[in-house]
Amino acid sequence: IGIAIALELVNPLVLRDEDVLELGLPLLARVPQTSISDLTTDLEAATLPTGVRDAYRLVRVNLSSGQVADAQPHTILVTSAAQGDGTTAAAASLALAYALTDARVVLVDADFRRRRLTSALSDGSRGGGLGELLREETSVDDVLVPLYGDRLQLLAAGSEEGGAIDLLQSRRIEAVVEKVAAHADVVIFDSPPITEVADGLPLGAAVDAVVLVARLGRTRRDGLAAARLLLRQVGVASIGVIAVTRRRSGRQPRQGRATSRSATEQPLASLEESATRARSSAGSS
Repeated sequence: IGIAIALELVNPLVLRDEDVLELGLPLLARVPQTSISDLTTDLEAATLPTGVRDAYRLVRVNLSSGQVADAQPHTILVTSAAQGDGTTAAAASLALAYALTDARVVLVDADFRRRRLTSALSDGSRGGGLGELLREETSVDDVLVPLYGDRLQLLAAGSEEGGAIDLLQSRRIEAVVEKVAAHADVVIFDSPPITEVADGLPLGAAVDAVVLVARLGRTRRDGLAAARLLLRQVGVASIGVIAVTRRRSGRQPRQGRATSRSATEQPLASLEESATRARSSAGSS
């Protein structure tokens, strides 16, 4: 135990698959680092680069194979322990990966503070978004923005006026999740880091599964452990981790021989089942 603590002090960052598994969290896959600007290019091409596509295919398969949830998750929250871990890009790439399988997907910007999905992908053709749904001022049909036909649609953040952030932290989010889920096969929410703001915790308790994004060489072990603890404290047991690898020289090619081993070729240690559901939340504010 003393050696483990000493190693933690010397190397506090998540560097290897084993660093995730030692926290008792299933590792869904390693994925290449991408950016939200990459997704706009991918949407125009209606595809993902080979390495990215293969990695998120593995994430999708592992999410639906019972390693994280008891059944295929219908609603998924993507979050992280700290800002800059790549949550928004991961949520968007996962959404497109599902859409390319002919699933109907809604990608939700649940980050009222940064609104990166809204800024990058919304064309402003539809007024309103999640904030208006939380205040019961509009319907889901009126605010969905098509990104890839009807297979991938965006629910923008909308206005935060009228206490939208407070409503996000209330039980009203459960009703909104149900309403949006009725319009898609898969709903993916992008939220702020849960160790920095509380917005994502009630949302995590309302969805089928939570994906934590850990950026290798940047995410702290204690931060990832704290994120897991916070989620467990509000009753979330279905948690998996995406490990984002460092960006190398350019994106991987869409066709042809890969220049390096893809994420799916990296050996993954056997995944343990998530711990038993922790105590349910006594109630959200």
